Amino acid sequence: DQLMVRGKPRGIVSYLRDYMFSREQIYGSISALSGGEKSRLLLAILMAKESNLLVLDEPTNDLDLETLDLFKEQISLYDGTIIFVSHDRDFIDAVASHTLIMTKKERVIIHSGGLPNYDQYLFSYPIQFKQKLKKSKPKSNKEISSKSNNLSNLKNKMLLVQKTIDSLGSEITKLEKFLSQNNLYLENKEKFLLVSKELSVRQKALVEAEDIWLKYLEQIEE
Repeated sequence: DQLMVRGKPRGIVSYLRDYMFSREQIYGSISALSGGEKSRLLLAILMAKESNLLVLDEPTNDLDLETLDLFKEQISLYDGTIIFVSHDRDFIDAVASHTLIMTKKERVIIHSGGLPNYDQYLFSYPIQFKQKLKKSKPKSNKEISSKSNNLSNLKNKMLLVQKTIDSLGSEITKLEKFLSQNNLYLENKEKFLLVSKELSVRQKALVEAEDIWLKYLEQIEE
């Protein structure tokens, strides 16, 4: 049997093997697949459909590391446009060609590349701010120095929050990998619940840290 994948015929078995399914899994029941394997199957179905635009909401949630690596690879092979919302900075940095950052002031900041490029932009922002001041109405050196110092302080605070975000993201990835083990809940329910609680705490802390990061961003943009 064959199916069309991006306009080309592919054997179903061969196609599913690209997504790391064994022969037994291909001819077996979907109910026998683990959570990560079901996510991989949904990815295979999604990427087989004819389209030139994908809209994805937090696509890396609940993916094990194998599926996440495969997803990044398939995204890079996709010929169309992908618009996605994500809190996964590593994923954004790996696949995004442009980043759109929404602020509470109803402004949309469009930046080329992933978030590291945007962080670099913020790092040089005080210099750009001075250049803008020169083009506007004259201000005293004291006013310019004060505003520049405030921007530098905000930038430093933002970088500290960024380190917290990166650290929490790394911890969350490790905990999610641990929870993705087959039969973990059946074999060690107490450990599963404990790690799940730790994961929830870190996910909440990550959301709070990202809110602070955006708050600093808005102050810098102002």
